[in-house]
Amino acid sequence: LISLPCFLFYIIEYEETACFFTVTVPKELYVVDHGSNVTLECDFDTGDPVELGAITAHLQKMENDTSSHNERAILLEEQLPLHKALFYIPQVRMSDAGQYRCLIVYRNAWDYKYLTLKVKAKTGRMAIRKETELSYRK
Repeated sequence: LISLPCFLFYIIEYEETACFFTVTVPKELYVVDHGSNVTLECDFDTGDPVELGAITAHLQKMENDTSSHNERAILLEEQLPLHKALFYIPQVRMSDAGQYRCLIVYRNAWDYKYLTLKVKAKTGRMAIRKETELSYRK
């Protein structure tokens, strides 16, 4: 059993974390070329310096009313102390396009925001090599 003063302290600490913890996204829409690299950004405010052992960040792709962890996105952990969860996706594919949920859990609190990634197919001139057969008649 938890004594009453300890229990109240736990509630106050939990509520402070929950009240001050928010996730924001500086950019909701990313439009990138197929084959390029992209970094999706989620910022978070803990109300105090980040306790690295108490934070987890996930980027989940939303598909058919379900979410799945994005295996291709790499969390740049060195940015967490700066209150940033940056997810790097190298060589973007057409299949990477869609809506993502950036979910961040800090201690007992969590918050999320949605991001959208649109991938543009590469357009441009393709070099067409035309071989011409020349014949010589007498």
